[in-house]
Amino acid sequence: MINLEKLKPILTGYKTYFPEHWDDEKYKWEAVGHFQKYWNIEAEDFSEMFRKATEKTYNLLASGYAYPRRMIINWPKRTMKRYARCFAGWLTNHATWRSG
Repeated sequence: MINLEKLKPILTGYKTYFPEHWDDEKYKWEAVGHFQKYWNIEAEDFSEMFRKATEKTYNLLASGYAYPRRMIINWPKRTMKRYARCFAGWLTNHATWRSG
């Protein structure tokens, strides 16, 4: 469980920091909005839906040596439905963990 008393000063600091760094941080918030707009766990083509939903993540889902976005896009091409069910199960379990 998150200690809200410890979180409050962190959020206050972020709110102070944020306006001065909007140009550097804006793409992250745009990526979240884009993801929410295109996310559809029931999509017929999970791989294509995920590609579209995450196309504005840029460095958020990749680094110099790891490319999880590319792996998630390419891996399910053989087992699309099964992969989407696994991903949906992971999201459900993760949401339960976070709220509990």
